[in-house]
Amino acid sequence: MKESEANPGHTYKLNFEFDKDQGSSTTYRSANPVSAGEVFEHDDGLWYYVTEVRQMKNYVRLSLSKSGQSPQEARLLADQLSSGK
Repeated sequence: MKESEANPGHTYKLNFEFDKDQGSSTTYRSANPVSAGEVFEHDDGLWYYVTEVRQMKNYVRLSLSKSGQSPQEARLLADQLSSGK
């Protein structure tokens, strides 16, 4: 059995806190666990900062800040929104 078959990865449900009407997929798969404070590129080509990882009853939910065109922009937007600027 291949390692990828033994560990199929992690699937998360996404909670878009600001980009509600994106029409993007509401799930994200990653080979590695995702933590709050990380930035990832979603299948819509945008980058998202993870504000919270929450274990729900039947799934893990990632809460996401406003999307950016780059990892740096996504992180900057999250910083601005959390500080109320």
